[in-house]
Parts: sequence; structure tokens; C-alpha cells
Amino acid sequence: RLYLNFYKLDKVITVEEKFIKRIKADYEKADIVHIPISANIPKSEASEEELDAIRKKFGLEGKKVLSYFGFAVPVKGIEYLLRCMPKLDENIILLFINELNPSNEYHKTLLELIEELKIKDRVIITGFYDEARDIANMLSASNICVLPFVNGLKTSNGSFLAAYNQKIKVITTSKNDEKDGSGIYYVKPENEEELLEKIKYVLEDKSEFERNALTWDSVTDGFMKAFEN
Repeated sequence: RLYLNFYKLDKVITVEEKFIKRIKADYEKADIVHIPISANIPKSEASEEELDAIRKKFGLEGKKVLSYFGFAVPVKGIEYLLRCMPKLDENIILLFINELNPSNEYHKTLLELIEELKIKDRVIITGFYDEARDIANMLSASNICVLPFVNGLKTSNGSFLAAYNQKIKVITTSKNDEKDGSGIYYVKPENEEELLEKIKYVLEDKSEFERNALTWDSVTDGFMKAFEN
């Protein structure tokens, strides 16, 4: 039904790059601009000393740290990450940046899985934080953020954007044949074995990467340029 509007619009702005091909396939005349959204979690400005203090607070000193950030709901695929933990070196810890409330049925399932897998001492649950700076710093205190979305990554996903803004590597999922790059690594959704192998690989990968933090200023600039042209 949206396509009916395209015939009268001068320009179409999308936050998802994949929609460009879809729209062009049906309406090749469409003038489409891709403007990705930004994260509500800014780039961490914490010093190495401040990050060390966070590691000390959560007992992460001398450990390799995987992090997960975001709400715990079934489409996030958290159980796939948890099932990888017993198969990883005991020096590897998961920093779970949010809460798991036993009164929530899915949260209860995850807590029971942690007990069943005997990884309770290797999964650090921070509890809920609403201060964006704290979340940015905790993400930055980790080595890799792992986001195993069941439906694959959407570029509008807030937890991915939060991790993207930090200078850490990110492992996530894609149903397409996305290529690893800029410190972002992809696996197929709901594939525990592939996720495990990718975590092992990225933990040993020493390659450097560069990427610019996404800011709402850049989003605003994108819209202003779209309106002007």
C-alpha cells in the first residue's frame, strides 16, 4: 500500500538499505535516500583507568569478556549464546547488560538454562541501567558484543547501534550473505555451532578496524541534504 504514495512523492527516505532494492524493483523511478538512524547510546568517552574500574567492579579482571546488551525477549536468541559458553575457555565471561527477572517466563527459562549449563559463575548479570553513559562504558569494557538475533540484524536495531558506536568487535546474525568488515562479524541465525566458531575466531583475530560512531547530528545532516537536493 505504501507504493501508491511513491508516484506523488519527490523523494523516499529509508532507514533500511535493503528496502532500496525492493522499492526499485517495483518502481525504478523512485528517488531513494538511505539515512540510517543513530543509537541512543553514545560513544564511550571513558579512559582506560575508568574501564579497568568497571572490569574490577564486575570481577572481569584478566578475563576475556563477551557482552550482550538489550531487552531479553525470545527474538534476541540469547539461549544460543548461553549454550556456547560451556564450550568456550573458562577464562571467557559473559557480561549481560540488563536484568533477568524470574517473574518473566522467558527470563526464567534463561536463568534455568544458566543453572543447567553450570555457567552461573561465568554469566555476570548487571541489572537494569537507564544511564546511556554507563551502558556505553560497560560495552566498551568488553572485548566482543554478541547479538544473535533470531530474525537477523536490522540496521535500525538499537542494541546493535549501541555496540557499533563503541570501539569493540560485534558478532551478530544475518539471513543474507553479509561479509565481515569494520569489526562486524556475521553468522546465520539460530546456528549455535557457527556462532561458537565465530566467537572463537574473533577472540583470536588481531586485525584492526575503523568505523565512525553514528550520531543524531549525522542523521539530521542527512535529512537536510535530502530536503535541499
